[in-house]
Amino acid sequence: MSLKVPNYLYGIASLSKYLKKQLPGFSFELTEGSVVDIAQAFDNIKYPGIEGVDASIFKDGTEVFYSCVDDINKLTRHPLRQMNFYYDRQRGVYLDPAGSYSGIRALELELSLGAVPSDLSLLNLLEAAALVSCFGFKPTEPLIKVFKAVSEKLESGPLPEAPAPPALMQRLYLSAVVSGEFAAAGLTMLRDFGVVEALWPELHALVGIDQAKEYHPEGDVWDHSLETLFHRKTNDLDLSLALLLHDLGKPFSTEVDGNRFNNHAQIGGDAAVRFLRRLEFSEDKIKKIRFLVENHMLPAAIKTLPTFRTEKAMKNPSFPLLLEVYRCDLLSTFMGPEGYYEACKAYRSFIRNTKNPFRDSDGKKLYRLYVD
Repeated sequence: MSLKVPNYLYGIASLSKYLKKQLPGFSFELTEGSVVDIAQAFDNIKYPGIEGVDASIFKDGTEVFYSCVDDINKLTRHPLRQMNFYYDRQRGVYLDPAGSYSGIRALELELSLGAVPSDLSLLNLLEAAALVSCFGFKPTEPLIKVFKAVSEKLESGPLPEAPAPPALMQRLYLSAVVSGEFAAAGLTMLRDFGVVEALWPELHALVGIDQAKEYHPEGDVWDHSLETLFHRKTNDLDLSLALLLHDLGKPFSTEVDGNRFNNHAQIGGDAAVRFLRRLEFSEDKIKKIRFLVENHMLPAAIKTLPTFRTEKAMKNPSFPLLLEVYRCDLLSTFMGPEGYYEACKAYRSFIRNTKNPFRDSDGKKLYRLYVD
């Protein structure tokens, strides 16, 4: 089913369609109808209960968030010019009331005419970072100056005029930023302008945590986490979140017997759960990310550990993704991929043995088949 009243993709959703870059499972639409029109068109309607979003549905694997407006031509301009871009679903045409087309073609992110620093909120900074990460936009110098002005205010404490965005919006835009092709650029922008520290202190705690240079010449834990994102083969959201959060426990671990970050994987798993729950990620996704974070050190030890120590993890459906986490983690240290190949070989042997009814998971014969 579909809406019978005019509706439009807007902001990052319309840019996603125009630039042919898929968002990680969400979309934004405006409708000149009412919540009643949405309810009549769809059965699975929900009401998020946050400002600016009147209803949501789950359609074809995508969360669609609807905002009801009286007249699209009378909307208040978004302070980021390229967010004032719409796609008319009924007519199949793009609308550009703010004259943002040239900036979109040039991948330049601009301030809307007449906008001032006080117009920008933390949500706008998240939106800007998502455009940088997903599409490769570059903020213009005037916009960077505005971002710096907002950042300077953030340094003095929470802004009463810029409250924290709702958890739902933080979840959506973090997902867009971390799974974007240029994720490191978007995350760096959020850190540089104080948003990571203001909204996600667990991530900001990674900044300045030094690591042994012989193993991590790429920098501190924050730099290392961002470096892992460059080695992804795909921009899968689960993989990207796991890479961002895999060392979340290092700032909170203590040294034991020369191991500076003792038990950091387990500590990080707990921290990742708290972080993701605060941002209202689904419990299924939280469980998956926890497995990846808690076990991200395991592939390096598979070839030396007895199978009974690794069997449970290797039977987990997410273990192949765990190997990808390990590959990106390993390559971000500028080491070769040999450890990854060895872990893959051990995993393939385990799978082959568990499918063989005549051998145990170590490959040892269980019994012989005699045929008369």
